[in-house]
Amino acid sequence: RLPERCEVRALLWGLSDAESQARIERLFVESAHESGELVWSACSYGVTGKQGEGRLAERVGTTGPLGWLNIHHGARPVEGTVGDPHLHIHMVLAHMVHCEDGTWRVPASGGRDYRRHSRAIEELRSPSSARR
Repeated sequence: RLPERCEVRALLWGLSDAESQARIERLFVESAHESGELVWSACSYGVTGKQGEGRLAERVGTTGPLGWLNIHHGARPVEGTVGDPHLHIHMVLAHMVHCEDGTWRVPASGGRDYRRHSRAIEELRSPSSARR
């Protein structure tokens, strides 16, 4: 019986030969890049001006995202043991965007749109990983 939170991707990756692991990792990284592009397409703006009291801040275009992907191949060690194989990626996006007017600002309504869109984007990303 598999643990309740076992991810098939991590299980397949952990049990595969080196060539298959490389292919799984490549597809997984491609999927993570697609997720990043989806996040950025939904949240690629800064705002200027006052929001509230009947006014809306103005959206300002940006030059693009600032961030990176960090690929991990194992779970954290627990109580001195070696961590289990667990292919996963952390996506880090800077909380600043360089706007087209040359000013640095916080992105996506103070970052709220990142959180608002992240769950939907994860759902969109998962099927794309499975169909490759």
